[in-house]
Amino acid sequence: MKKLITIFLILCVAEVQSQVKLGIFVQPTMSFANWENYWFSCSEGFVANVKIYKPVSLNFGIGYQYKKYNLTHVPYMSDIVPMTGYTTQTIPVYIIPRVDFYSSNNKFKFYCLAGATMNFCIYEKRDYSNDQYPSTVDKSICFYNVILNFGLGIEYNLSIFSLFFEPAFNTTVARNLNYYQPYNNTISLDIGCLVKI
Repeated sequence: MKKLITIFLILCVAEVQSQVKLGIFVQPTMSFANWENYWFSCSEGFVANVKIYKPVSLNFGIGYQYKKYNLTHVPYMSDIVPMTGYTTQTIPVYIIPRVDFYSSNNKFKFYCLAGATMNFCIYEKRDYSNDQYPSTVDKSICFYNVILNFGLGIEYNLSIFSLFFEPAFNTTVARNLNYYQPYNNTISLDIGCLVKI
């Protein structure tokens, strides 16, 4: 009986503490193969922030990402044929724990983030410099890579709405070798808004 009462009290506390925010985001990103070769891209999507207990919450997100690379300065050999361009479209899905470490008059919240993003490729195009090799396009849905995310954030509360900014460093830890991935690391900035429900 005591165990049931304890579980009930824990659930009640969790219910009181829980808070859900839903929103949208855009994410300008700089990808780089090395310090001399880098590319800019942008993604967008939906995010949910679920408060777990006091300063701890979870960010869940899903988005759409389009990346196009000019490889004329970074030759890549595919069957002994250099590629000049590479395009991917992916669906990133992420779960990132968030810990608030400072709050200012319930207006500004500062927090840190660390988690993982899994990308699924929905479109791939390879362009070759030799005209006898036509561009190849693959539209099958497949695992692309897994990225670890580390960042900081600031959230500004406006009644039931809030704005957030999250600069982050991201590094690839697993990848599908069937896809060309000219970068291992990215620097990103999530900008978005949330609404309490």
